[in-house]
Order: sequence, then structure tokens, then C-alpha cells
Amino acid sequence: MKQERGISLIELMVSLVISTLLILGVLQLFLNTSSSDRANTALARVQENGRVALELIGADARRAGFQGCISSRVATEVTDDITLPDHAVVRGTNSITFRYAVLDSSAGTQFPDDENAINRSCSGSPETYYLRTAAYTNCDGSLCLNGTPILAGAQLNNISYAIPSDTNTTWTQTPTDTDIAIAKAVQINLQVSNQNITRDLIGTYEFRNRTQ
Repeated sequence: MKQERGISLIELMVSLVISTLLILGVLQLFLNTSSSDRANTALARVQENGRVALELIGADARRAGFQGCISSRVATEVTDDITLPDHAVVRGTNSITFRYAVLDSSAGTQFPDDENAINRSCSGSPETYYLRTAAYTNCDGSLCLNGTPILAGAQLNNISYAIPSDTNTTWTQTPTDTDIAIAKAVQINLQVSNQNITRDLIGTYEFRNRTQ
């Protein structure tokens, strides 16, 4: 009669080691996949948030200097205590400010007593414009608009201005006030970070009525 023989202790230990290695391999694959998904999600958020922020900046940049659709024959009256801004674009250290006219008072500043009401040459009611100031700055690790954070983890890095000359256009990060007055375009470098992922996004925007 043949004697039955079970699994030896060594065989059992080998089986346990192989099973453990397989489980560790599957677990490592899962962790790598999960980490990759998180990184891809963070990268997508960085790019999406950066594009949205640049769109906001670009919209204000394109409106800089807008004074309303009126002719030079229309007279504008303001009170003596009103000081109008000198520049449509104001440069700062890693900051930029745009000024332009809007029709909605909630988006700008109304002058006292509606003294900036513009009487159109045709029949109709007066049309009132308001001053809109959009100041983009770095504050507490965020990109801020007029002091209010609009995008966490974003910073304005470099701001360059396109200064035209007789023969070519020169880009500079340190323009003079005269350069700002004739600048054709602005280039914004925005650095956005999320979960140890950092990307530099660049947007170039032309100023209204300054290009040919």
C-alpha cells in the first residue's frame, strides 16, 4: 500500500512567497496607475486653469484704452473734482493694469452726478460710460484681480511689451512710460502649480488701435 504524501513545509513557504510577490506586483501596478491618473488630472487642471486666467487677462488687454463708440464731435462734461487716469495700460513689478470704458456700472466706477453722460448727435437719451480698472497682481501665492484672488497657485512671472520702431518691433520687460504709450502688444508669462506640477503658460495680446 502506497503511503500518501502532503505538501512539505518548504513547498508551502515557496507558494506563499510566490503568492506574496504576485500580490505585491498587482498592488504596485495599481498604485502606479493611480499615481499616473492623479498626475494627469493635476496637469489637466493646471492647463485648464491657466488658459482660463489668460483668457481673462487677454479680454481686458484687448479692451485697454476703449473709450466708447463716439465721434470726436461729441462733447463730454465732467466735474472739476474728477481726475481721469493718464494711461490705458500701467506696468508694475510682476503686475499689469488695464483701463477702459464700459456701459455697466457694476463693472466700473461711476463719476459723480452722471456728469460723464455723453449726448449723442442723433436723437435719443444720453449714454453713460463707466471707468473699468482691471489690475492683475501676485498676492499670497495666487493671481489676483483688483486684490481679489481668482486663481490659487498662479503667479505672473514675466510681462513683455512689443515696442515698434522704424524697422522692427522689440520686446522688452522694462519699458518706459513712452514705450507703454506706443506698445503694440503685451506678452504674459503665467506660472501655474498644482500638486507638485508646474507649467508656464504664455499669452500674447494686441492692444486695440495700435497695430497696422
